[in-house]
Amino acid sequence: MKKLLGIMVLGLLFISAPAKADDIRDFEIEGMSIGDSLLDYFSDEEIKASTVNYYNDNKFTPVEFEFLPIFKIYDALGFNYKTDDKKYIIHSISGLLDFPNNIKDCYKKKDEIVKELKKVFINATSFDKIKTKHTDKSVKGRFTSTYFDLEFGDRASVQCYDWDKEMNYIDHLRIGIRTKEFKEFLLNKAYK
Repeated sequence: MKKLLGIMVLGLLFISAPAKADDIRDFEIEGMSIGDSLLDYFSDEEIKASTVNYYNDNKFTPVEFEFLPIFKIYDALGFNYKTDDKKYIIHSISGLLDFPNNIKDCYKKKDEIVKELKKVFINATSFDKIKTKHTDKSVKGRFTSTYFDLEFGDRASVQCYDWDKEMNYIDHLRIGIRTKEFKEFLLNKAYK
């Protein structure tokens, strides 16, 4: 049975998971999981209309949906699928919670979530990155992250994004899960 990763935010901080959680596909954000098809949740037209372009390499396509009534926990969801995949199989999901002009509360919520995830991802290697600049040099801001690298190379993350005012973006908390393949794409190709 899939676990509810996304339900941990907004003070709910609830997760039902076995003591040993190694398969990222066992977790859900807003009821959606790695390996699902976006077509199970959105129409082809909705997916295409919500496609964004962030990467210098087009192996994966990012899609973002904001403030939909079907979202019970998050303000927005982001997905990535392989560009040539007509089934839109999900390789990453991120849930975002806005913290406008309130990055301190974002950090506080992040710490609470990380504490709970450490109980779930017992076999994961976790590490923190403090105030890292974005790999895309045109993006101005910092993010503070905790990553959980799982047995098969997949990754879960909890991050606070603290944007420079000139970016005109809202500071936010982001909880994400991604496949090993997408993680390696982000690290090695996406912004090169």
